[in-house]
Amino acid sequence: MRSVPRTIWALLGLLVVAGFVLSLGKSEDRSHPDSLSYGPSGTRALNELLRASGYRVTSAQTSSTALKPEQTLIVFELTAEVWSSDLPLLAYAEDHPSVVSHLEAGGNVVIVHLRQTFDRMSRSASSGATRRIAYASDASEFTWTVHYGTSPAEWQYDMGYGPAAAPLMLLSDNEFVTLESLYGGRIFRVADGLSSTNRFLDLADNASFWLHVIETAGGGARDVVFLDSALRSEGAPGVLSLFGDWARYAWWQLVILFAVIIYTLGKPFGLPEPPLVREGGRRELVDAVATLYKRSAATDVALREVLKNADHLVRKRLNISIDAPPHLRNDSIPESLAEAFQIAENAATAKAPPSIARHVANRLLSETEAFLGHKAADRARRRRR
Repeated sequence: MRSVPRTIWALLGLLVVAGFVLSLGKSEDRSHPDSLSYGPSGTRALNELLRASGYRVTSAQTSSTALKPEQTLIVFELTAEVWSSDLPLLAYAEDHPSVVSHLEAGGNVVIVHLRQTFDRMSRSASSGATRRIAYASDASEFTWTVHYGTSPAEWQYDMGYGPAAAPLMLLSDNEFVTLESLYGGRIFRVADGLSSTNRFLDLADNASFWLHVIETAGGGARDVVFLDSALRSEGAPGVLSLFGDWARYAWWQLVILFAVIIYTLGKPFGLPEPPLVREGGRRELVDAVATLYKRSAATDVALREVLKNADHLVRKRLNISIDAPPHLRNDSIPESLAEAFQIAENAATAKAPPSIARHVANRLLSETEAFLGHKAADRARRRRR
């Protein structure tokens, strides 16, 4: 069976990466009403609306954040699809002691209930789920047209009404905002917080409604704290969570880019480079030839190589053509050198043993060097004259 080409695997990997990147941009299904989030279910728009209205707004990223009694604390409580009538009156009493401490100091808390399934609520609200909300005591005092995603029958269970809870605002005949006293402070509960998210805040009367609720809860105080730590697991927040969802998406894109760079590292584009061929040095070549001669006992080849080099040097010094017969060379050189040439010729022809061939070659080289040195000295003396 033929193996799958690496190009196919690379393309499949890119498809997986592309699918992951596309999933990051998909509209989120789970609600995440973080006050720093620009996502559809985030509440960054409400955060900026309060700032533009003169409020001092803070995002509490940990449950141990120190709170002042004059600050209005806003807490989003995500509720599941399966409801229970025995929900605790304050779901954050154990998980977030800062809420209880704030109430004990006489502070005000706005608890906003929101379904976890944001997409389903959005589709329901986008199809026209708006009703008018008015004060329970005087329906003609203030009215707002507000979006909601949970039916009135459902949020009766989610809000976990206590015996001291009193209806403050009604949606038709159903309690939408309640007020109760607990731990010495006041709790304002809003049945459905869909209208406070980025996707719906600028529609209908949603913005003015939430400004009025927060102003009423604060009693005129202009200091608001979003307890964003209630939306995530306990512990110190990460750096990316401080910047919002865009930083998280950018981080994952950098991770993917880093993986692609690591994969493509060492894979040049364009034509392949020619392979580099390592050439052996002259010393290695000489050693190899000498070893070959030694193992094969080819003394004739070695002696003829020595004869060739010596003859070339002598003819060059005497200006004799390479094609001239040997006797012309011998007539112009000392008798000892001519004799060394003759002995080397005879030893090469007879394939002398290595010991004799080494002695003959050394004698020829010595006589040649002596002749070349003598000629060089004569030439130097003639130049001085």
